[in-house]
Amino acid sequence: MQLRISFILILVSLVSFSQEDRIVYSNNKDIVHLFFDSPITQSSASGSFTFEYDPYDNPQKGMLKGMKKLKKDDANLLIETKDGHYYSITVSYKKKLSQPNYYIAIKDAINYEEGDENKKSDISDNSNLEQDNEAKDNARLEKIAREEAEASRKEIERLIAEENTRKEELNRETERLRKESERITAEQNARQEAERARVEAERTAAKEKARLEQLKREQKARQDAEIARNNEAKRIATENKAKQEQLAKAQKARLEAENARKEAERIAAEEKAKLENLKREQKARQEAEKSKKEAKRIAAEELARKERFKKEEEARQKAERNRIEAERLANEEKLKLEQLKKEQKARQEAEKARQEAERIAAEEKAKLEDLKREQKARREAEKARQEAVRIAHEEKTKQDAEKARKEAEKEKAKRQELEAKLLAKENEEKARIEAERIAAEEKAHNDRVQAELVAKEKLVKKNKEIKLKNKCEAISKQTSFFKRENYRGNYLGFHLMDILSDKNNLYLYFEVANHSKQSHKVESLTYTITHESKGKRKDSNTKRIQPIYSYQVPSIIRASKFERFVVVFDKFKLKSKRIVKVDFVDIHGLKLTLLINESLINKPNKI
Repeated sequence: MQLRISFILILVSLVSFSQEDRIVYSNNKDIVHLFFDSPITQSSASGSFTFEYDPYDNPQKGMLKGMKKLKKDDANLLIETKDGHYYSITVSYKKKLSQPNYYIAIKDAINYEEGDENKKSDISDNSNLEQDNEAKDNARLEKIAREEAEASRKEIERLIAEENTRKEELNRETERLRKESERITAEQNARQEAERARVEAERTAAKEKARLEQLKREQKARQDAEIARNNEAKRIATENKAKQEQLAKAQKARLEAENARKEAERIAAEEKAKLENLKREQKARQEAEKSKKEAKRIAAEELARKERFKKEEEARQKAERNRIEAERLANEEKLKLEQLKKEQKARQEAEKARQEAERIAAEEKAKLEDLKREQKARREAEKARQEAVRIAHEEKTKQDAEKARKEAEKEKAKRQELEAKLLAKENEEKARIEAERIAAEEKAHNDRVQAELVAKEKLVKKNKEIKLKNKCEAISKQTSFFKRENYRGNYLGFHLMDILSDKNNLYLYFEVANHSKQSHKVESLTYTITHESKGKRKDSNTKRIQPIYSYQVPSIIRASKFERFVVVFDKFKLKSKRIVKVDFVDIHGLKLTLLINESLINKPNKI
């Protein structure tokens, strides 16, 4: 409603829309504006045209536009306004628009009745209420912005607290791993010392035995120590890699928290910018209102000046006519007096010279005729002068009127140009706000789609893990299987229980049995595709493979117990003379190796 006054002068220049001709032309390139006396409440458009309006910002204006795939058939547009009137408008396609703006009067409504124009005053009476509602909306928007800023601040504080907690947990975990490493190193040193003492005792006790056996035992001890050192180096490298991964995860979490904080600050800045834009828009409306009042005041002053100038001109013309009439009467009186004096003098002369009366009478008669002709000529000259003065005055009046008309036209053009600039600026501001709103909606939509995709991927991954877990659980419960033993020492046995497959996956079912009286912790399980020479020659095509899912892989093998577990791989085939090598290493460096040939891998049992 506040913009209604600023559009009054523009609405004067809009095309009149009669009840007999309800056709509005539009296309898919230009936007056609329709202005109504009352705010729009509902609209419906048929065919290939769209009609939009903003119920909060200037609801009396609607925008009509055709779609890209525009059919060149006529369509119907039905509009309902707040005052209860309905407008039925025919929309037709036109390639080039001669008029982009239309003003729709109340009398063009299909339910128009005499006296409906008086209802507009009731709508204007509600302007104060709408202004109050707009102020409440602004206050509500400010409150929402403050609440969102407070929520963003609390969220940032929560993220910072979580980050600090994660840092503390990471420090504790690092300290625990360091202590564990020191303990393991101490145990390893103690074992090495004990092993050296044992070797030395055996060497002293069996010194009388064959020196060759003693050398073999020492060589075996050195090999075991080398293997232990290698295993320790591998374990330390694995721990370092795990630490690096944990640090990378912590860094990633910090970056995500920082991005969230920046996003919250950006949203707060955008909300602040929106509030400032609303304030600037309100200020622009107030300035437009002041400009309108100033234009009305200037127009009233101009009208009063013209009326005053007209009255002064009429007074000057009347005074000039009175002066001319007075001069004419004075001249006539003067002529009459002169004529009377001359006649009296003539009578006296005629009385004195009665003898020359005939001659003097004849001369006097001739003089009188000359005098009459002279008086007639003077009167005609005086009339000509008065006519020239009148014509000159009229010409001057016309020039003054033409000058005043040109000045009024210039003033009107300036006002129209100022109003056009104000309208263009207001439309530009609205377009910018609309573009920002569309960009925000697009970003929200993209974020929502991205979140849905991530949730869908997580759900697919979770469903896949559930299916693999169910299949692995079923495999671990089976009772019929082949048992292939690759290695069995005095302490541990490593067995391949079964190999199964479905459409996409390969399932390896293993068993690790502990025949000793102490527990063994699992250090690592590695899977490698290599040549069947079993390491006697170096193979450059050796390939490490990783399982996609592991079911119940043990971390410790209890004394006199056995553990069974299932490892799942993406289904694959082995080439000729290729095997799968499975290495089981405990924490003390004991290594068990299981070799699976190509016939078992390429022809597994079906699930």
